[in-house]
Amino acid sequence: MRFFYTYRDLNEIVFNQIRNAPVDVLVSAKTNGLEFWLEHDNTDFPRNPSRGSKQVFNVFRDFGWLDSDASWTNLQMSLSKFFDLGASPGLRQNVIALNFWTSNTVDWDRGDKEVEHRPPPRYGSELGGYDRLRAYPYGRFHDKAAVYYAAEWRVMSRHQPLGRLPLLSYFDIDWWQLAPFAEAGRAGPSYDTGLFFRDLKWDAGIGLRVMTMRSVVRLDAAYGEEGAAVWAMFGQPFARQAR
Repeated sequence: MRFFYTYRDLNEIVFNQIRNAPVDVLVSAKTNGLEFWLEHDNTDFPRNPSRGSKQVFNVFRDFGWLDSDASWTNLQMSLSKFFDLGASPGLRQNVIALNFWTSNTVDWDRGDKEVEHRPPPRYGSELGGYDRLRAYPYGRFHDKAAVYYAAEWRVMSRHQPLGRLPLLSYFDIDWWQLAPFAEAGRAGPSYDTGLFFRDLKWDAGIGLRVMTMRSVVRLDAAYGEEGAAVWAMFGQPFARQAR
């Protein structure tokens, strides 16, 4: 369990035409609450799994206390599976990584004038950014419910020239890895069977990952229906603790 708190106010920097936008455009947001989670990690190496599985179930609850804008409850589940395809003379590691993630804001209510019990940006059922649908901006899709599918092919070469380069030698690089990936997902107004199969957004790309100073650093480039994006981030996708 852990506490979360977020405050955002964009009233002074948004364009004037945004002020006349629909009421569900959030230019200010305040939320606080508790995150509960259960996690079962059966992988061989959590920072860079090559086999095993991982399951995470999250509950985010804003009780509407203190300065919170509204109460809301969001449930999330992430299922990951890793298949070791075996090493070869040229490859140190050859892994298929799969992930399924889904989210539902159970008390979300579309009232007559505005949406009630809606999580603010960066919470709830949200897609886009450095972990899910990487070709899209962070928080590009946000609604009551969401679903996400991903597959990566992680290939680690036995040849490691990076540590011998003058500048990079100071970063204690253990290995480097290429990871082609494909993703699909959707955010929608209801949690039903259509959410899982209809009108899915997609992207595909390739990532470069290195283990440096006992941490995984990655650079992912992806292309989708709305363009392309490049993300630099710590940690492998699907391997983060809880959220």
